[in-house]
Amino acid sequence: MYKKIIFIIVAAVSLTSCKKDPTNVAPNNELDATSYPKTVADLNSFLTPGYSNIRTASLYGQHFMPFVLSVDHTFCSQAVGNLFGTPGGGPLINNIGVNDNANGSIYSQLYQGIAYMNLCFDRIAYYQNVYGHSHDAEVATIRGQAEFLRAYYFFLLECYYGEQYIDLKQPENPNILGVPLPTVIATTYAEANLPRASAYKVWTQIITDLKASAQDLQSTTYASTDEGRVSQWAAYGLLGKAYVFTKEYDSAKVCLLKVINNGVNSLMPFNKYKNAFNGNSANEFNEESLFEINVDRQEALPGIVFGAYPANLQSLTTDQGETFAPTILSGTGLDGTGGGAANMGNNYCQYFVHDKNLARFGFKLPIYTYRTNPLYVGPGPGTAATPQLIMDSTSWAKSDSVRSNPLLGVDPRLFVCALEPWVDSCEQPYAASQPGATPATAPDTIPVGKAYIIPSNRTSYWGWSFKKYATLDNNLAAYGGNDAANLYLLRLADVYLLYAEACEATGDNPDALTYINKVHERAYGGSTAYDYLSVTSPTLANPSDVDLANNPLHYERYVELFGECGWYFDVCRWGVGANEASYYVYGTADYNPGTSTGPVNSIIDPSNWSTTNSRAYHFPIPLAEIESNPSIQRNNNPY
Repeated sequence: MYKKIIFIIVAAVSLTSCKKDPTNVAPNNELDATSYPKTVADLNSFLTPGYSNIRTASLYGQHFMPFVLSVDHTFCSQAVGNLFGTPGGGPLINNIGVNDNANGSIYSQLYQGIAYMNLCFDRIAYYQNVYGHSHDAEVATIRGQAEFLRAYYFFLLECYYGEQYIDLKQPENPNILGVPLPTVIATTYAEANLPRASAYKVWTQIITDLKASAQDLQSTTYASTDEGRVSQWAAYGLLGKAYVFTKEYDSAKVCLLKVINNGVNSLMPFNKYKNAFNGNSANEFNEESLFEINVDRQEALPGIVFGAYPANLQSLTTDQGETFAPTILSGTGLDGTGGGAANMGNNYCQYFVHDKNLARFGFKLPIYTYRTNPLYVGPGPGTAATPQLIMDSTSWAKSDSVRSNPLLGVDPRLFVCALEPWVDSCEQPYAASQPGATPATAPDTIPVGKAYIIPSNRTSYWGWSFKKYATLDNNLAAYGGNDAANLYLLRLADVYLLYAEACEATGDNPDALTYINKVHERAYGGSTAYDYLSVTSPTLANPSDVDLANNPLHYERYVELFGECGWYFDVCRWGVGANEASYYVYGTADYNPGTSTGPVNSIIDPSNWSTTNSRAYHFPIPLAEIESNPSIQRNNNPY
């Protein structure tokens, strides 16, 4: 909880030793709030935790992404229930409660980030009061980053925990609650136990911070070693997003156009885009990126979830590569994945792409059948990639053809986001894991297998693996059991679609269509042959998919940003949860129904999205916060 933060300054910085007056007996290993910081470099140290906090295990390291990414209920299915001890299936059935571990971790860690930035603001004020304004430009750069980071943390908190999205042009309604809004370091009991502010006040604070950030960073340039820091374009982009989320469309258009026309950012070409999510260092901080988290591989070191190791090691990578690791052929089962050993190294391999997502990208081929593998040589060392049964040749040919021929109606971005069994492969030093095998006698390229779940009818589902942010070039054991590419928090394609949404909302359909098509065209190598003709043109989604079938804007946000932790926000702010529930057919045999011991459907309970019960539209304030903060009442948190 935000009020649990220790208020004593304990920033992680190095202090040079110096001779001290013997009468000064203060501890020399602690920072003194009455004399620190003394330099701009000292001041910058208070900014660092605001960045590093983003990829901690409670946020993008594990709990926020990838684990609670599954609350983007159209994202995935799970092979077994309650993988992380989440009650009742947790995010996978959009039934998060006050006791959910991931929920509590996200809430408290977001407030930890806000506390870091409030401390940074406090130290900025101290520094300028003591040392004057001779370094105002450098201080403005620090302050602008802190303003963005605090706004980003509040943005995530409000999108998850605010009671509903509001129209900021309307007068404040104090009965629509947002989240607690600490903007200074708490020094009193009251400041440490804030009530929930109105949603209006929270969004106003987010916008105020982002305006200030854009202003403070307007003349800032960074060295190549600081390319991951916040820029004015990131501030304008997130500000435009906040305006769209609060229906301030005219203001949104102004901000988003600044980014679109800045002469700095552009959409990646598709040949680069399709490889921009899987750890290729040449694609990091590219021309499309506005703000991303730098993720470092840790060769031969433990990953983020191994709590016995030092925190400075745990924060370097993320759990994305492990949790959503691809399934590869391993063992001697029906399609080479028997015995539950279908793993790519040290990982869970428990999540896979929900079949109905394939149809949203236009993939409507029937589930394949099996044929005898003519290369099968029987059990033995190095034979896992030559199983007894394989995908039938007709299905393989059809799957292969839809990748090369857009006229067959499958969105090319599907193959950026997901890996198809048998047709896609991963690199793997597989021979080392086979008794008696050597690299010279076993292949390094291993086909992706069907996600393996028990119990299941293996002919009733596709079982594609995830590709976006997955590790494809090695066994995860080479990276401490965890790995991921840099994670995009804001990129230009998102800005284009937000601008299109603002245009459409203000009656400017021609400009809306232009920017929807710019994103769409990139997926087709820049060709205009597949452009939408209007903002209500049919998409590749099934006609039964009422939210996407004739809504290019919604469709493009879904397929373009799939797996980037934002679809849930779109569903909630558009109020289309009932459409999602209808499409995913909750609780029927439509898709591999789960049991208490078997696979869990990642589909949403329609009763949660009803007009009388809107619990699915926001997360509950965690119980630990309710019990420790008397200003937050249970009747404001109906879970």
